[in-house]
Amino acid sequence: MKKTITLFLAVLMVVSVFWALPAVSAEMKIPDVKGNNQELLDMLNKLDPQQFVSDYEKLGITKEQFAEIEAETVKTIENSGAVTDYDKLKAISQWVCDNIQYDHHLVSGSQDAYNVFSKRLGICQGYSNVTKAMCAAANIPCVMVNGDSTYGGHAWNMAYADNRWIFIDNTWTMDWFDKDIEKFSNDHKPYYCDDIKVQEGDFIFTYFNGVAPCQYVGQGGDWIIPSIAVNMPVTGVSFDLFNAYSTVETLYIPETVKNLEYTGLTYCSKLKNIEVAESNINFSSVDGVLFDKSVSNLLIYPVGKEETSFAIPDTVNTLGESVFEKNTNLTDVLIPASVTSIGKAPFNDNSKITIYADQGTYGYDFAVQNGISCKPVSEFDGGSTEDPVNKDALSALLEEVNNINNIYSVNSYRAFALARGNAADVLKDEKADQKTVDKAFAALKTAYENLKYKAGDVNHDGVITVLDSTEIQKYLAGIEIENFDTIAADIDRSNRVSIIDATLGQMIAAEIILIDDDGNAVL
Repeated sequence: MKKTITLFLAVLMVVSVFWALPAVSAEMKIPDVKGNNQELLDMLNKLDPQQFVSDYEKLGITKEQFAEIEAETVKTIENSGAVTDYDKLKAISQWVCDNIQYDHHLVSGSQDAYNVFSKRLGICQGYSNVTKAMCAAANIPCVMVNGDSTYGGHAWNMAYADNRWIFIDNTWTMDWFDKDIEKFSNDHKPYYCDDIKVQEGDFIFTYFNGVAPCQYVGQGGDWIIPSIAVNMPVTGVSFDLFNAYSTVETLYIPETVKNLEYTGLTYCSKLKNIEVAESNINFSSVDGVLFDKSVSNLLIYPVGKEETSFAIPDTVNTLGESVFEKNTNLTDVLIPASVTSIGKAPFNDNSKITIYADQGTYGYDFAVQNGISCKPVSEFDGGSTEDPVNKDALSALLEEVNNINNIYSVNSYRAFALARGNAADVLKDEKADQKTVDKAFAALKTAYENLKYKAGDVNHDGVITVLDSTEIQKYLAGIEIENFDTIAADIDRSNRVSIIDATLGQMIAAEIILIDDDGNAVL
């Protein structure tokens, strides 16, 4: 999928950035690009700049090729008389602007740093790669940013010097060296920055239309996207998070996400359910299906959803492109009269689908025009039940767990809080069917049972202090302690409680050792 995105941007760069310099600011060209330079800058400022000093392998060139670039960089800096990183960076940018010619005729080929450097010819990707390589040779942190400009798809750099991140666009000459963020943002909007990769909890995060998860490194099929990463709101979700090998079965989208590359979800063959935080102002979910907030636009029907029938809510007026295409289980779909627009190729196999829509509606006309079997809405009975919905068990469980406080590991309590909130919503939902109620009950029961105390918190007060270590020492001394938690006391996870655990508990209390989001000691 990233190859698709990169190719998409590259084509736009070639077609739209034919002239190197824009004369005036204008509207951006690519609607999918919704990033913000301040947000990207804030994210970089949260991270160690030195992690963005590239080597030849990260640059995708050989050691010998990097040596040539390095030699030219050293000569350039020496000739300029630069001493500070800022002056070195300025000398590098000047060299790139003076020596690389814009490839209007697209004959330069690969835009890797060495090819563009050796041919002295390239487009914006090439300019940015050469800048990044020369910065690496000077030990200056530098990243490449892909995004939108007033002339379409574009690439540029941000480099760290003078104790700050500096915006650079060497394709557009030195006039765009160290532009202040407000002026730079008039002509540049970031989409993604692949150089940023930082792991927190179960995800690796990058910049992709905001702080965004790009890879899942946890276990299991419940993917709970956190609302905070790198001490910033998680506002995006990268295409790279989803692929044909994704293990995701249930995806939880927090309230902070506003830019979701949801078409990537069509690659997740195991995905059965999408849940969106009720307070999210951009997206919503009904029966595990993804909609916009107003439930007027059906965005994605999960690929692995097992039901054979689905009644589109009567608030929907638009079905997105390929919304049902990858799901092979669906056979019966009710399209209400409210629907007035259907994207291309919505179904996997038209011959296996029956649309339920009344004559005179858009859904009926769509079925006829596409040779799809169509029946009146009155004949649709998918998902209906004659038995009343019983919420007693869910209500009792919710009452039992309602006063549980956050004294557990971050991840286990996060999953529990999400399940508890969903159960409360289902309990209040007068339209919830029995399957939805039972599913909410099972999810809450599982999350409740999986609550996990932090390693070392033997007295279960949520805080690890010397009192916990004292309890472990008493236990080791043979003193009987009622309800002593041997699992929490086994800090080193050796399957036995020992004096080592008591010592580790003291180190945790002194904050010498930290506890990760799974509640384990970081040894």
